[in-house]
Amino acid sequence: MAKENPRVTELLGGAGDAATVAWLHLGVGELAALADVDLAVAAAVALKKPALLLAAQERGDKASRKAASAGLHKLRSAGVDVPAPVVVARAYALEKEEVEVLLRAFVGVPDDNGDLEVLLTAATAEGSAAMGLVLGGRSGVRDVKISFINRSAIRDVWRSAERFRRAEVPFSTGLHYAEAFGAEHPDWRHFVKLLPAELLESARTLDPLATRLPGQPSEPPTLTRWMPNPDLLEERALNRAMPLVMTAVGSEAYTDDEARRAAMDAIMLDAADAALTDEARAALVKHLEQVRAMLWLSGWDRHHAMFGDILAEVAGGAQGRTIASIEACVKLHLAQSVMQALQGGDAEPEL
Repeated sequence: MAKENPRVTELLGGAGDAATVAWLHLGVGELAALADVDLAVAAAVALKKPALLLAAQERGDKASRKAASAGLHKLRSAGVDVPAPVVVARAYALEKEEVEVLLRAFVGVPDDNGDLEVLLTAATAEGSAAMGLVLGGRSGVRDVKISFINRSAIRDVWRSAERFRRAEVPFSTGLHYAEAFGAEHPDWRHFVKLLPAELLESARTLDPLATRLPGQPSEPPTLTRWMPNPDLLEERALNRAMPLVMTAVGSEAYTDDEARRAAMDAIMLDAADAALTDEARAALVKHLEQVRAMLWLSGWDRHHAMFGDILAEVAGGAQGRTIASIEACVKLHLAQSVMQALQGGDAEPEL
């Protein structure tokens, strides 16, 4: 039938519309783009080229796909072997969500006793947690708290840390201190499970002072009145001084308040010397070194220098009365203890 159509015969001989000839003989172009789709299909049927029609059936527009399907039906009816069309799966499976492991660590500014907060947060596919440590005291840690929270809540923790000017430090550095001081916490092993296996071992071998991150929040005002926590000093020396101060407060031997204050001051200065025993000095040196390390990591250089000066005095063997922060600590502690005792708040201390 095709031979009876002169235009089809022309195409079969390589003449006629150039685009149709290129598609028919060279497989160049698309059926849907040709001037006469039905004519091109008739020629493809005459040449028994089902591959051209199968391709058009897959990629063409509605009209060309319909014409290509009709031509393939004619070929099959004429006994031509027409390959089955390649069926492309139309079902799509969502890839498994890849949850990035988000690890951040922050260090807070020291409080009036030089205690520091270290905050570690981990958000992983297995869960999210925040671990807070308050570093200070003779044991190195005053408090540890681990909370397991959802992923959205941990972002609130980050925003809070940034809002209150917590300085961000490398996570492995924060983990170094957390492992050193918080590993006895009952939830520690659960927190560690959220971390990449090699990270903890890396933190153990890390030099925590090797690096610090730039771009820290502005440094808070320097603590000009910093005092150590009294529990870093020798408790028995403070307890021995307390009844002596109470006696001076109640004595009628002093003719005026200035003489009474001078007597009380002398007792307190002696107590400051006695409270800085070798053991207390070692504990205070350790504490100050820890504070300075954290301040350096935080990029807070003015605080770092101030605590460095105090450390030099303590480590250098200065008496308690000559170190302003220790003198102030002992005087405040004894004054508060005496006031509580006079008000009936405390029993008399053991000597």
